[in-house]
Amino acid sequence: MLRLALVIFVILAGSGLSAAQEDPLVSLPLSKKISLAKAGDEEAMMAVAEAYELGRDTAPDLALAARWYRDVALKGNLEAQYRLAKIVRAGAKGLRKDLTSAITLLTDAASKKHPASQYELGLMHEQGQGVPKDEAKAADWYAKAAEQGHAGGLRNLGLMTLYGRGRKTDVKRAVDLFQQAVAADDGWAMNNLAALYEQGWGVKPDLVKARELYAKAAALGVAVAETNIRRLSKTAPSP
Repeated sequence: MLRLALVIFVILAGSGLSAAQEDPLVSLPLSKKISLAKAGDEEAMMAVAEAYELGRDTAPDLALAARWYRDVALKGNLEAQYRLAKIVRAGAKGLRKDLTSAITLLTDAASKKHPASQYELGLMHEQGQGVPKDEAKAADWYAKAAEQGHAGGLRNLGLMTLYGRGRKTDVKRAVDLFQQAVAADDGWAMNNLAALYEQGWGVKPDLVKARELYAKAAALGVAVAETNIRRLSKTAPSP
C-alpha cells in the first residue's frame, strides 16, 4: 500500500484572494477610496471592501467588508460575490454565519463560470459544509474549476482521481493534473507530485525530482514539504 497519507494533503481552507493587478487606487488613502466608492466607482468599492477585509490602512472589519462586497456584487461583479460568500460562510463580528446564503452566492457565481467559486463549492461538497457530503459533486466542481486552469481545482481533482473519490481511480490522470497545477505554481501540487516521484506511482521513481519538487513546495510555504525533505534525506541521503 502506497504510503501517501503522510505526504499528500488536500488544502481545506478556501483559496486566497485573487492576485491583484497593478492598480492606481492602491496609492490613494482610504478616505479618497471611500469617496470614490460612494460615488459608485466599482474599482474603488472593491478596494474599500478589500481594505476592510484585510485591514489595509484601517482596522479589519469583515462586516463592513461584506457590505461593500454586497454592493459591488449587486452590480454583477462575480469576484465580489465570491468574496462575500467566503465572509458569510465563516461569519464575523456583527455578521452571523450563514452557510445557506454562502452556498447560494457561490452556486450563482459558479454557474457563471467563476473558477474560484467552483473550487469553493467543490470544497464544501467534499467536506459536507452547508450541503450533504458528496464526493462526486465535489469532483465535478473541481473539474469545472480545473477546466479554467484554477490551480486548486487541478490539484484537488488530482487527489480525488488518485484515490478514486468521486472519480474512477486513474493514477496517470492524477499525475497529469498535478503537473498542470505545478505549472501554475501551486505548492501543494508540487508536494503531491514529489510524493509520486518518490514512491514511483504513475511515474518512474526519481528521488532527485522528488527532492526538487519538495524544495520548491517548501519555498512556497508548504511546511509539510520541509518534513518530507528531511524524511527523504534520512531514508535516501543525497549523493
